[in-house]
Amino acid sequence: MSREIDDGHKRLARYWYRAKVMHDLLHSILNAYDRDLEAIHRSGDWWDFELFLDYWLAGLFVVVEGFNKLKLRDARVQGLFKANIRHLKALRHETYHFVVANGDDAREIIRELNWAEELHAAIGDYIHACLRKGIAQEFLVWRHEQGKSRYKGRYKSLPRRSKKLK
Repeated sequence: MSREIDDGHKRLARYWYRAKVMHDLLHSILNAYDRDLEAIHRSGDWWDFELFLDYWLAGLFVVVEGFNKLKLRDARVQGLFKANIRHLKALRHETYHFVVANGDDAREIIRELNWAEELHAAIGDYIHACLRKGIAQEFLVWRHEQGKSRYKGRYKSLPRRSKKLK
């Protein structure tokens, strides 16, 4: 990665954040009902739950698509995506394209969703590491440039150490 965070990484972080919002909303419903899918269904909150689930997984597909287009490499992300691409692609398609026949029921999908949680976390970890590295690098460059102009010549009178520290 270059010294600064490039536009591709910034865009990828935004797409991941959108998926994260849906993920967090999904979990807020799950937690409100102690992860009891039948209780969510009976309560009338199922449509909201399904909406957050569908948009989270569809968003996750788009994030990995961006990850691949940017030619980023992470064994954890790539392994999880490769193993589950069929599910993510089908869910993304059904979320963004009208289909008469419904695909897998969300209650069945959610029971086997550990891989999606792992993929979500792996991408989040990767993006956060890139952003931290990029932000730290941008700060150091900025600080160096500030130091050149603001402190130039100010500390010439400081005594120099003649002996090495032991």
